[in-house]
Amino acid sequence: MACERSRQLFLVKKPFYCHLLAVLLVLACLALSACSMLSGQPAAAVSPTNLSSSPVKVEVTPATATVASGGQVQFSATVTNTGNSAVTWSVTSGSISSTGLFTAPVAKSAQQVTVTAKSVANSSSQDSASATVMVPATLQIQTTTLPVGMADVAYWASLTASGGTQPYQWSIPSGSLPTGLGLSKSSGAISGTTEQTGAFPLLVQATDAKGNTANQSLTITMDAKGTNCGPPDYYCSRSDTKFSPVPNPMPSWGGLMGTNTVVNDPAFYNPIVRVTDASLGVSDGYCTGLGGSGDVPQLWNADSTIFLICDQNGAYFPIGFDPVNFKSLGPLYGMNPTYYRSGPGVFSHTDPNRFYALSRGRLQTIDYSNRTTPPTPQPVYDFTSCGIPMIGWQTTGGTDTTDTIFAAGFSTIADQGTGYFVAVYNMSTQVCYNLNTLTGVVTQYPGAKVIGTVDSPDRFYVHNVKMKGATALVVSPQKCIGSCGPHPYAWVIGTTQLFGLGHPRGGGHWATGCGKWLNNPGAPNDYTVTRDYLNPSVYESVWTVPTAQCGAAPRMSCVQPFDSHPAWLGDCSDTGPVCMATVATNNIVEYPYQNEIVCITTDGSNRQVRFAHTYSSLADGGFDAQWSIGQPSQDGNFYAWTTTAGGQFGCTDGTFNCSVSERRSDVLVVKLQ
Repeated sequence: MACERSRQLFLVKKPFYCHLLAVLLVLACLALSACSMLSGQPAAAVSPTNLSSSPVKVEVTPATATVASGGQVQFSATVTNTGNSAVTWSVTSGSISSTGLFTAPVAKSAQQVTVTAKSVANSSSQDSASATVMVPATLQIQTTTLPVGMADVAYWASLTASGGTQPYQWSIPSGSLPTGLGLSKSSGAISGTTEQTGAFPLLVQATDAKGNTANQSLTITMDAKGTNCGPPDYYCSRSDTKFSPVPNPMPSWGGLMGTNTVVNDPAFYNPIVRVTDASLGVSDGYCTGLGGSGDVPQLWNADSTIFLICDQNGAYFPIGFDPVNFKSLGPLYGMNPTYYRSGPGVFSHTDPNRFYALSRGRLQTIDYSNRTTPPTPQPVYDFTSCGIPMIGWQTTGGTDTTDTIFAAGFSTIADQGTGYFVAVYNMSTQVCYNLNTLTGVVTQYPGAKVIGTVDSPDRFYVHNVKMKGATALVVSPQKCIGSCGPHPYAWVIGTTQLFGLGHPRGGGHWATGCGKWLNNPGAPNDYTVTRDYLNPSVYESVWTVPTAQCGAAPRMSCVQPFDSHPAWLGDCSDTGPVCMATVATNNIVEYPYQNEIVCITTDGSNRQVRFAHTYSSLADGGFDAQWSIGQPSQDGNFYAWTTTAGGQFGCTDGTFNCSVSERRSDVLVVKLQ
């Protein structure tokens, strides 16, 4: 073969050399035969097979496949150890093209088909794959009842089907929906708002991609509107457990500029307004002024006309809000040339014009009664008088419901997690208590009177502190120094009592009540539990998930499928709603309640009310946007949170040329109703 190939190469231009080469090759072959005879070994025959040590090999991919009756799947074949990669295809049923595109037979029952590719270079070399031809189950409508709706309140329900060949198309051959409600032909969702009441019978029909149909008789009932829209019941929003994916495409609140753009959430129907944009400074993203925690419900003032905003540079400033017309009024006192900076702090529970600011350990009040002239902060107390030698880092713990007691945590150096001073100041008695978490010593000021050492051996550095009532302060540790048990801790203010709150059902983010602590334990069938500060070993389930309702997505998960930063509303009865923004920690939204604004009841009714998607994900840039940091208003009528809304707010250079993870964040507010 080598001689023949050489002759073909040189035949036209140099026949003499080709003849000479042929003679030399023959002599070499004779010599090789002679040597073989002398050695006692037979000479190997010169043939195409002997020129390669490896046989031709064929491999078909995929090795197995599932295909619908009459459907198609592409196969491919890889041929090795030969320069000829061509194959011939064959199947035991159906048909296959010369390129490996298999068309399944139209079958009445499931069957197996063998797909074979055979090498053209060597017909003995072949490989086969198996294709399972499936016959769709009979098309059926699974929905047998529709939820009862309410006149003048957003309604939502979903029709579902199984079997047949997707996608489905939905229609109503007879009967009709109440005026104002509509049926999505592609998704099967029934949504809208109607003024009509009564029972409305209708026949719904599903049609699959093959033209098969299925019918189901249903009745949709609309009751008269109740009077309990808004807190604490929220009867005018969704309380179902159906999975509701993030709308695609996502609603638009504008680009760089879009303040006061209002969108009715297409899945939950509550209005959402954008309250910040690049007009406040294009080089910044904006957030909800909480410092990463939503626990203390004092981001808003008492009548929802002001709330605190932060920017990427750590500045805090108040922004005006019109709760009646549902719109932002912009930074208080305008921008002259920039917004009025209040610093971090909390609003009063009792006075809508009073803000408590904490500046390098100095507690101050800011009076917003005059909303034309910027106010001057007034001093209340200097925490260096409470045994804090130097202020490097600080965290605000909030006030009690009467605005008498103020809590804070401190470090002498500038980083969170390095502090070990916890201080609580009583504005009425002018007494301050200091808990040193490294020594456990409680000291009263003025006078530096040692009260004693806490009855827990646990010693730690402080992450943050939070309070709502006048009795207990919740202290969260950052780093354990010794003997750390089930944290965080409830310190009975001014005493040596320190209780570990984290056992049993510990873990998860939490909210402080006056006499109870609420947390997300991450335990099966318990999304949220509460316990008394003074008896933390006994817990009570607040948000329970019945086993019959949980399972694989898109049903509810038995184990809480999200993280959250909850805030507890209401008085010191500790029966008010707890509201939160939830985040899917794996960045994949697949269960109900993930990446949503949700309020839950704590009065024993075990209701969960859903208001909006957060339009956030862990892919968003910045901590606040990633975790949808936000908080409800004190009156429970609104919820503000931080998001990039899919990156639609642009970049900090005024363009959209950065990656989505680097986009600006802004603040949205949803009406809770």
